[in-house]
Amino acid sequence: MSFSSKKGADRNIGFVAFDQYKALLQDSNGNISGPRTVIAGFGAGVTESLLAVTPFESIKTTLFVLLIALYGKCGLTAIESMTARVPIRG
Repeated sequence: MSFSSKKGADRNIGFVAFDQYKALLQDSNGNISGPRTVIAGFGAGVTESLLAVTPFESIKTTLFVLLIALYGKCGLTAIESMTARVPIRG
């Protein structure tokens, strides 16, 4: 999954969650107050974080730690060593 499609997935989850929370927090006339809109936004942010951001960040961090363990002591050394061993084709 590319960076841009991951960000798109994050945003889609956030927008859908916001709409769902807004629908849950509306009064009987279908209106929503300012504080309830803030609560809906907070809930959407938490939902987005739990369902999209945290899993991807965890995977990315794990892969980076494995890269360092395999190729070098620091991130830059690991990337230099990896690119020296694996040719980059244009």
